[in-house]
Amino acid sequence: MRVLALVDAVLGYLDLLARWIAGGALLIMTIVLFGSSVSRSVFDWALVGSDEIGRVLAIWTTFLGAFVVVRANRHVAIDILLRLVSDRWFRLLTAVIGTVGGLTMAYVAWHGGDLAWRVFKSGQVSAVLPMMKVVFYLPVPIGGGLMTLAFFMLAAKAAAGTLERPPELAPIFETGATPAANARAPILPAGDAGE
Repeated sequence: MRVLALVDAVLGYLDLLARWIAGGALLIMTIVLFGSSVSRSVFDWALVGSDEIGRVLAIWTTFLGAFVVVRANRHVAIDILLRLVSDRWFRLLTAVIGTVGGLTMAYVAWHGGDLAWRVFKSGQVSAVLPMMKVVFYLPVPIGGGLMTLAFFMLAAKAAAGTLERPPELAPIFETGATPAANARAPILPAGDAGE
């Protein structure tokens, strides 16, 4: 449990760093692309490289933002099954989802890292901006690696029983109640029931 808490604390710091970087990248991307649009429309003057800056910042924002979302257990999911099961089954299914997600992202991170390494070794440089092309590929192994850790942490918390069910995934049916009791049928006045 101490190891789990330590890894969770480290991931918490990485989560905070990823939030700042992704938020800053989103802000810069918005300013650059808005400025480019205004300069083209109003002054008939193009900002060279603005599209490429927007593209690289969008990639970084996407992968770092995905890590933040997985850390918060708010990733895209079909949650109807999780809302139908008890807390015990919720933890079991979440552990399975975390394990499969972690393995999938490990695969993506590994191959993304291999591609980024090959691009780096080739020395490719952007045609428009004075930067190496590897900057476009680095978010995949970095974000994928962080998501791998986040998914495995999610699975470990679920397996250890320390994962709390988010409020939006509260069970549809109350414990011990029948589905009909939870249907929330309209309440009729006393004299109108059989008429």
